[in-house]
Amino acid sequence: MATNSENKKNNPVTQPPPPEPPAAEKKKPEAVFGQYMYIGPTIPNSGLRSNVVLCGKYDDIKKQYEEEIGKYGGLYTLIVPIKKLPSARKDLTTSGTLLYSVYKEIAAEIENNAKGELR
Repeated sequence: MATNSENKKNNPVTQPPPPEPPAAEKKKPEAVFGQYMYIGPTIPNSGLRSNVVLCGKYDDIKKQYEEEIGKYGGLYTLIVPIKKLPSARKDLTTSGTLLYSVYKEIAAEIENNAKGELR
């Protein structure tokens, strides 16, 4: 017959949880294929147009437009998942939000670049 201490050893409720794996062994969650929309201003000489729907993994979309993202700082924040589109559109028109600020900054930069090319 098992003793009280042996019962505690075999009872999973009384055992401590297994240790967490080291940070290097933790796997990054796999990127999910999805639909996104670019809600920023149209980028000249680029395939990135206002309100274009982009399909794929977010990281792959960022790679596809890395030149534009490198040129216009926070542009990647204007690529939003379709399911978050209503709140993102609201933020786009609300002064003081990140999306509003990024949109205005990029639009101003595009306008300044266009004026510079006309000279």
